[in-house]
Amino acid sequence: MKKSYEIWINNENESEGRLVDLSEAESMVSSFGDYPIYALDMQATREDVGDWNRRYSEYVGACRDEGERADITEFLDGNGIEYTAYSDEWHSPSGRIVFCDGEFLNEDDFDTELVLEWWDGSNWKYVYRPDLQEPGTDVIAVEYDENDEECLDEWDGSNFTSGSNGIHHYVVKLGDDKFLMIYRSQWQGSYTTAQFMTAAEYAAYRVERKLDAWLDA
Repeated sequence: MKKSYEIWINNENESEGRLVDLSEAESMVSSFGDYPIYALDMQATREDVGDWNRRYSEYVGACRDEGERADITEFLDGNGIEYTAYSDEWHSPSGRIVFCDGEFLNEDDFDTELVLEWWDGSNWKYVYRPDLQEPGTDVIAVEYDENDEECLDEWDGSNFTSGSNGIHHYVVKLGDDKFLMIYRSQWQGSYTTAQFMTAAEYAAYRVERKLDAWLDA
């Protein structure tokens, strides 16, 4: 069964990029920037968002009259509202009422980024789809059945590898002149990458690896 993937490239001098299984990526909201996001434990409706903005405006006015500084956490706590604060992190939107940059909003109205969460061997990290406005970036979509992956490992006397210990290469034939090369590693902190090759490039790869040397023996 075919699955959808993307190759995320962040360097204009490279044709190889991170191979992302789109079923493992998620559209998320970023709270990186000048303003944290306070997500209320309640679903957003237009009426409720408007009501909370009205109530907060009245609170700000009262603070101003008393010469005090308005504080959103004080306002929320004073109204007995359960909330989650997000700052410098990614989170999944779920249609809640949120407060950000001085007003209440519907969380679903925020811009989202496609984000992959992955374990680097020590910590969970977030990697987001490259911004195509930035030089050298690219996102390439590809579909294939993972059962079509052909492992290119060889026995080195101790392990099956693709050139060095812990490294494993795979190829998927997508057409007469289009091959997808997939590079996986068992080493901590590594991630799967991929690139496209023409038939000539793939043939040269096989020559370099001496994968067909037995044919000439």
